[in-house]
Amino acid sequence: MKKLLFLIIALGFAGLVGFRAYNAYKAKAAGPAPGSVRESKSSGRGGGVALIRVPLVDTAIASEGTLEDKVSLVGSLRPIAEVQVMSKIAGRVEKVLVDVGDVVQAGQLMAQVEDREIQQQIQEAEASLSVARASIRGREAELANVIRQVKRFRELHEQNLIARQDLDDLITRQQSAEAQLELGKAQANQAEANVNQFKINLENTRSNAPMDGFVGKRNIHPGALVAINTPIVNLVDLRTLRMVINVVERDIVRVNKGVTAEVSVDAFPGRTFAGKVLRVSPVMDPATRTGEVEIHVANPGNLLRAEMFARVTLDLGSSRRSIVVPREALVYKGDQSGVFTLEGSVARFRPVEPGLTQQTSVEIVQGLKVGEKVIAMGASLLKDGDQVRLRGEGPPPGRGGRGGGSSPASKM
Repeated sequence: MKKLLFLIIALGFAGLVGFRAYNAYKAKAAGPAPGSVRESKSSGRGGGVALIRVPLVDTAIASEGTLEDKVSLVGSLRPIAEVQVMSKIAGRVEKVLVDVGDVVQAGQLMAQVEDREIQQQIQEAEASLSVARASIRGREAELANVIRQVKRFRELHEQNLIARQDLDDLITRQQSAEAQLELGKAQANQAEANVNQFKINLENTRSNAPMDGFVGKRNIHPGALVAINTPIVNLVDLRTLRMVINVVERDIVRVNKGVTAEVSVDAFPGRTFAGKVLRVSPVMDPATRTGEVEIHVANPGNLLRAEMFARVTLDLGSSRRSIVVPREALVYKGDQSGVFTLEGSVARFRPVEPGLTQQTSVEIVQGLKVGEKVIAMGASLLKDGDQVRLRGEGPPPGRGGRGGGSSPASKM
């Protein structure tokens, strides 16, 4: 029994040793991965070989090119005019005649609040006005009669046929009739004002479009109870769109009113829309050191929509020769801008001063000369002193491998 147990343990141990030897043979035969360099220093108790990844990069030559003086900006398209149409009166909405996307004309009826109660109030006020006007006519007739009596009594008094007291009493009646007539006229004016007020309330039950445009949003449905100033629909005018963009002080001093703009959106690739600078703010924001520039964009066929993200290029109308590199070559380490140059297979960070940025290139004002080689694709992933491998080159030989060879970097 003991012999059998010993045999089982021996076989298991032999199998484990064979399995590890097989895995070691496979790893050794496979060799290092492409783009990696062997490190001779052992890692762990097993004495394995660590691999260091060597980044694969592209290079470009700093060249002299012609830069057109343009400013590239981004922002959102906004309607040239936007109005919230609100209810002017409280009540129950009887009907809503427009919906999202509808085209409306100025003055068009869009919604109606129930007006039966106001119609009744108008009838009552008009009836009161009729009564007041009839009262005025009666008082005018009474006053005319008193005036005739006063004239007749005055003639009789001059002939000493009646006493002065009788004439004075009649004159007092005339003055009272005149006062009653003035009161009747005031009451009629008040009744007329009530009629006009109720007619205004009746007009306020109707929500009309204040301008031409589109219905951007509908907030109310028939049957809803609304208060004064409850939003009903949102109207937008998209015949022209506007952009208000914050521009840094370095660029805003070169932007003037009337400068033409080319606007592009992702929804229409390859197509541009004409725009123009309408306003340039004379005041900078002290917190961001930027100023507002307002650009108006033509919208033929109402293709553009509000709140689309847009890219704007302002043509400032001048050009110059300067050193340029691909945009991807310019990197930032903290607040410091720079590029990576090559020393053999080692990347070295060099501070530079960038200038105008275009679609595919950036101007280098200071820190680089024409003809110098810089790292383009892959520069953003590097740090100073990293070993790199150029695209198209074979993997560097291992360092500390079986052949005892050394990599190109080790010869530096």
